[in-house]
Amino acid sequence: MAGLALAHPTVRAFHKGHRRIKARRPPREVETGGLPAVVVRHEDALGSAGVDVVFARDTLRVLEVRGPSGTGL
Repeated sequence: MAGLALAHPTVRAFHKGHRRIKARRPPREVETGGLPAVVVRHEDALGSAGVDVVFARDTLRVLEVRGPSGTGL
C-alpha cells in the first residue's frame, strides 16, 4: 500500500520538496465516512511534515488525501 500512496500526485509533489521521505509503518486502521479504511503516511525523514493517504480497506480506493502538513490524522 505504501507504493500505491507514493504514486499519488500529492505524495509525488511532496517528495519533490522533501528529497528524503519514508513511509510510517505500520499503516493505521481507521473508519472514514462509515467505511473501514487504512491510512498510509509518508513523512520527511528529517522532520515531521507528511502526507496521509486514506484507502478503503476492501477496495484500496483513495478516499482522502491530507497534507502536506506537520500533523497526521
